[in-house]
Amino acid sequence: MNQGTASNRSHNVSLSEVHTFSGRTLNEARFGLNRFYLDFVTLDQSQNLATSQQVGIPGINDACGYCSGLSRITIAGMANLGHGNAYTPSIFGTTLFQYVDNVTLIRGKHILKFGGEVHRYRYNLFSDAAPTGIFTFDQNLTSNQGAAGTGIGLASFLTGYYASGSRQITETFPSSRGNQYFLFGQDDIHVARNFTLNIGLRYEIYPPNTDRYNALGNFDPGTGDMLIGCVATSCTGGVHTDYGLWEPRLGFSYSPDSGKTAIRSGFGISGYSPAFGGQIGTLQQNYPFIRGQILTAPSLYQAGPNIETGFPAPPEPQQRPGAPAGHIIPQGGGGSGIPFAAIFYMDPHAKMPRVYQWSFDVQRTLAPSLVLDAAYVGNASTNVFLNVPGNIPVPGSDPTGKLTLQQRRPYYAVDPQLGQFTSRINGGRSTYNALQVKLEKRFSYGLSFLGSYTYSKALTAGTQFINPAAYMANKAPAAYNTPQRLVVSYVYELPFGRGRKFGSQWNRATDLALGGWQLSGITTYMTGFPFQPSITSNLDNGYANVPNRVCNGSLANPTIDLWYDTDCFVTPPANVYGNRGFGILRGPAFRDWDLGAMKNFHFTETRYLQFRGEFFNLPNNVNFGLPNAMQCGGLCGEGTITTIVGTPREIQFALKVYF
Repeated sequence: MNQGTASNRSHNVSLSEVHTFSGRTLNEARFGLNRFYLDFVTLDQSQNLATSQQVGIPGINDACGYCSGLSRITIAGMANLGHGNAYTPSIFGTTLFQYVDNVTLIRGKHILKFGGEVHRYRYNLFSDAAPTGIFTFDQNLTSNQGAAGTGIGLASFLTGYYASGSRQITETFPSSRGNQYFLFGQDDIHVARNFTLNIGLRYEIYPPNTDRYNALGNFDPGTGDMLIGCVATSCTGGVHTDYGLWEPRLGFSYSPDSGKTAIRSGFGISGYSPAFGGQIGTLQQNYPFIRGQILTAPSLYQAGPNIETGFPAPPEPQQRPGAPAGHIIPQGGGGSGIPFAAIFYMDPHAKMPRVYQWSFDVQRTLAPSLVLDAAYVGNASTNVFLNVPGNIPVPGSDPTGKLTLQQRRPYYAVDPQLGQFTSRINGGRSTYNALQVKLEKRFSYGLSFLGSYTYSKALTAGTQFINPAAYMANKAPAAYNTPQRLVVSYVYELPFGRGRKFGSQWNRATDLALGGWQLSGITTYMTGFPFQPSITSNLDNGYANVPNRVCNGSLANPTIDLWYDTDCFVTPPANVYGNRGFGILRGPAFRDWDLGAMKNFHFTETRYLQFRGEFFNLPNNVNFGLPNAMQCGGLCGEGTITTIVGTPREIQFALKVYF
């Protein structure tokens, strides 16, 4: 049931004052306030309906103040019952205060600018994944040990025994509070008539946020405990401020021939805060402030928990015996009925992400309306925000097979109930280097066009990994990397018709049919995206594995039936990580040509009818998707392409009256 009530409000206030002390001294002060609020509550929540209790599912509606309504019930082969949207209620509100003051001084050859900025933010987000629970019924329980064509989801539902059930309850209302500070200064120096130098420095401070209700927790890898903010650690969850975010800028512009040729180059360092993807939404959504449960059947074909028993009350958080106050045992997914709320660790000494950018550009005017531009552009990012799983057992660490997966986890001796946790750290890296060439013709003689060609390489490290314990080991092409890309756009007024080069003496009928047409279009060609083969994991630690690469894998003449050499990728020995990298193969290229034709039929000078015909993918090129890369011994069509991207040829016509 998605029916509910939603409301949103937004307020914006902006004040500015520009004071001119003289023609060479200027001050600009600004204040801004931006506030946004949105909430969605289902009808049964707003009316506090105990629907689950009424249909015989106990322990649901009385678990929290907003746990009203019917649990979500998923039955294989049927539409879902109950809550169609699990993330309700959803309450989101932000308020940003902004204070800015900039000063401009013009002194001789110097244009000096300096100033500062302060942000004060309030970020509130309340949303639960499944406060009334999710119960899943599949066909396995009523099947003949999984035999094809046996088992019915509805029959499993009628027994009451579900395959899995889960729920999550937020104990507090996350309310982030924080400040951000910025200072800058720069100097544009007109060294000579044809040479300008730019020097600048910016300094930024992103203190970690606090919570209005002190509802922050951080996992401590040293003790295996959850440390509660303002009790066992600081009110920022132990996270420290990075005071080293200095951002210098240096650039110049030079013309050796009075503007016909322009040479530009620059280097700069920029920083940014990952707060809204990092600390906010992490330390405030940690156990014990968000608690959940998961119940599962002992196996695919055995009866598990029954929906008529509902959920038992989640266990209360426990203080670690003998530890200082605020050291909570992080129950996080060990077994049936144990809290499964995600456990997060954030590095207390994480450095803010930094982006290093550089470029060298030469622009040359070839004709009054024709400009050629060639540039080398590069950037590198450090301290990129990563999610790295922790508490993963070493593959093959129990050759006897007597220990469970849980018993082999590194933290089992500290906390037998702790499952996998996530380390959110700033440790990744990326690089981008590109040759960018642009030829631009400004509109003249009825024609304008812009052609851009890019030859580039983008690499990442840390964002893709095979072994979580060595997450920085796999430097690879970024998933979005396309080495070559050509885009040409153009507008051409055909030289036919009255007032044009050809057909200026045409009669009205001929001109009406053939004269005054304009063509426009965009043509795109680019190389395909990278991909890599995969396998079903043969590791005993519950983590994914990759195949071994025994030869290159590329084919000289790939087809949609066999895009890569599948024999080059084999399953490694059991409990051994494979050696296949990421982005080692490349998918099909992409080609697209869109064309438009337009003509205006004038009644008067200001009133006319416009006809437009648009042709998308005019040649009807078929652009194929990536091949099936799951290695399965030839049983699932590995290496074949079964999808297309983009659209086939589309044609549309339109008439528009201007008056």
